[in-house]
Amino acid sequence: MAKRATGQRKALSKKLSKKSAKKKSKSAGKPKVNHNLLTYYRGLAVNTPKSLKRGAAAIAKILAVDPNDPWANAEEAHRLVNEWRNGADVPDLGALFAQAHYYAQRAISVGATHANPRARPYGFWAEGFVYKYEGKQTESSANYLRAALYSGTKFQQLAGRRRRALMVEIMESYVYWASEQDLPRVIEWIEQEITESGSSERENWFYWVKCFALHLSKDFTGSDDIFKSQLSGGDKDISLIAAANYARLGNETKRRNQRNRFLSKPGNGSWSADIEDARSPFADGNLRALWKESVRLALGPDVIM
Repeated sequence: MAKRATGQRKALSKKLSKKSAKKKSKSAGKPKVNHNLLTYYRGLAVNTPKSLKRGAAAIAKILAVDPNDPWANAEEAHRLVNEWRNGADVPDLGALFAQAHYYAQRAISVGATHANPRARPYGFWAEGFVYKYEGKQTESSANYLRAALYSGTKFQQLAGRRRRALMVEIMESYVYWASEQDLPRVIEWIEQEITESGSSERENWFYWVKCFALHLSKDFTGSDDIFKSQLSGGDKDISLIAAANYARLGNETKRRNQRNRFLSKPGNGSWSADIEDARSPFADGNLRALWKESVRLALGPDVIM
């Protein structure tokens, strides 16, 4: 029996070695992702002032060596707007958006003729993001959808930059752009995407966007259910929506707990309803007013306890 087991292990070992060799030969010709770009992606995922600073330095290093790197140009466009979105004080917002468009359009231009086809979508993705926060829905939608025309194989296979991440960003955009009447259909679309993705491909951001959309539709209990079942142990930023739900539901203890959790994340300490409102690209005035009031109620006048 032991002998037979040893033989099986040897056979399995040979099989795995062959598979490994085959895998190596397949991946040998694939271009590697720049390690500075990976540093940026990791910083973006953490999304704190310290991690974003590291990410900014990483992108600067790439552009210093190769100003035509399509991914670095796209991410520089994204970074400029994302830092403002996270609360950075920007004296000339028009100049910031103009600079971000410069990098996004450069990414489109150099990506179009780049040897690696995975360079193609990212300039359009970046332009969609910039236009979104500039409040230009038509231009944002056109660029996002242009990026989405590329198949999943034309994207970097990295968390936050796969085609799935683009699709959920587009969904979040449509939540911001929806009217009160359109919101139920947007929620149906999100639910369909979650169902079709399969458990192995689910990304928490889909649930995050659904949680936000349900709050805007005044289904505070449904939004809280999503938070508790899918998001409660994740990024502290989601606690703003949770605190808003508990404020609307009248649960003061849970509101304060989630408020404190949100504000304890580096970079969130001085957040306010006015800062949130200035960075929220709502198209519908009623939804904008509802969310601003929800944030005001969520944060409240109390101090962290």
